[in-house]
Amino acid sequence: MITELKVGDRVLIDGEPYYINQVQNDDMGIYEARNISKNIVQVNIKDIGRYIRIDEEYNTIVRNMDEVMTQDIITENKNYCYRYGILNNRLYRLTAYRGSHDYWSKNCLVAHSFPEEVYSNIDYDDEKYVLADHRIFWIRAGKYCNGKKLSEIKEYLVQHPEIVLVKKPSRKNNTDFIISVHNPIFQRYTGNEENNTFDIIRIEIFVRAYPGDMLQRCKVHRKEILDSAINKLRGSKSYRKFGVPINFLKLYDMVLTKDNCVILSFCLKTE
Repeated sequence: MITELKVGDRVLIDGEPYYINQVQNDDMGIYEARNISKNIVQVNIKDIGRYIRIDEEYNTIVRNMDEVMTQDIITENKNYCYRYGILNNRLYRLTAYRGSHDYWSKNCLVAHSFPEEVYSNIDYDDEKYVLADHRIFWIRAGKYCNGKKLSEIKEYLVQHPEIVLVKKPSRKNNTDFIISVHNPIFQRYTGNEENNTFDIIRIEIFVRAYPGDMLQRCKVHRKEILDSAINKLRGSKSYRKFGVPINFLKLYDMVLTKDNCVILSFCLKTE
């Protein structure tokens, strides 16, 4: 007899799949579940066997995976959550559904390290392309390499780098706000003697001078400035050697100097 459900478990309510989204009352066995249309229902463990049925096969697969990672895909038109599993060094795209708020666990070592391992073996024109972030990486790997061994995926993507490359937007004329983006500088605090670590990453971006309030103009172009810095990091071989995913970083400082240089400082998230 089923005595508990876990977040991510799939249940069938009147034949329609729902996913356990959160535990509402563990002692009473009450859970919140969502379906792909974002409908939310309460699931009581006592109702299992009546109008609710556990999708045993799906949940067995998920629970037996060496790693399961889930990531929200939020855009203007979509809020899909893609779920992948790794079992015996093979990638499995398990499902895609809407409305979840789960995130990749930091314990998913392959999920975070494998994209960087692939990227370190890819040659590309960094004037025209940037490397896809991990979200896009796993979506495309799941599309083209579902069921393949990780070694096979790596070989395939190295041979077909276009799958994980994203075209840079074309620079149309000399009125672009950003003039140049310098390579990242990795700094350690006093006392940190570990050569393979960093405490701060600084990126300098020179912007075009305009009359008026340059600070306000930088605020208007903040997203463009931040995107340029992140793209520079993704393309940096020095950064990839650390094996730290971009989404583990946070921007904690952004300064405009008198010579129209924007200095962005990144550090690791603490949570």
